[in-house]
Amino acid sequence: MTRITWNATGEKFYETGISEAVLYVDGLAPAPWNGLLSVSESAVGGDAVGYYYDGIKYLNNANNQEFKAVIRSYYVPEEFYECDGQKQLTYYGLFATQQARKTFNLCYKTRIGNDIDGQDHAYKLHLIYNAIATPTVRTYGSIDANGEPSVQSWSISALPQSISGFKPTPYRVVDSRKYSTLVMSELDEILYGSPSTAPSFPSMNELTTILGA
Repeated sequence: MTRITWNATGEKFYETGISEAVLYVDGLAPAPWNGLLSVSESAVGGDAVGYYYDGIKYLNNANNQEFKAVIRSYYVPEEFYECDGQKQLTYYGLFATQQARKTFNLCYKTRIGNDIDGQDHAYKLHLIYNAIATPTVRTYGSIDANGEPSVQSWSISALPQSISGFKPTPYRVVDSRKYSTLVMSELDEILYGSPSTAPSFPSMNELTTILGA
């Protein structure tokens, strides 16, 4: 038998940063989301429900969860305007607010570091399907001596997608440590494009096929 060891060289992992975010809106070209500060992922539900018989708890069962997140950004690509309920009336920059909100897909990377390679050890690729932004309070303050840019934020929810053998979910995470460089390069070319192909957001089945290969 082998005894458990702690803090082995190369196994002190940590996760940091957010980068290479891309917005995908149906009917529009995918757009880089410059200025994205954070995506705070959370879930509603999942609470444990106890069941009792003769006054004794005999079962703990968790409720279904619903994906939620909060996006914080200095700015948004124009492709996000209709997702935020703004629709252009003319080609001269006139927008009507409080319009129907379009759904969108979103992908971004977070870095995985360790004690050997630092933060460039690996990465996780996050994919959110069929998200819709919820109206939030937006405050415009007076310009101060520091001239700090204001931070905008949106709460989002998403429509779960079915996948065989699992509960429906709108959120996928791909860990680059589990796949070959060739597979991750193929997925990167789909999401971000290449000199010969336009970027696109893979469906659940396409994603499963690529990673299953």
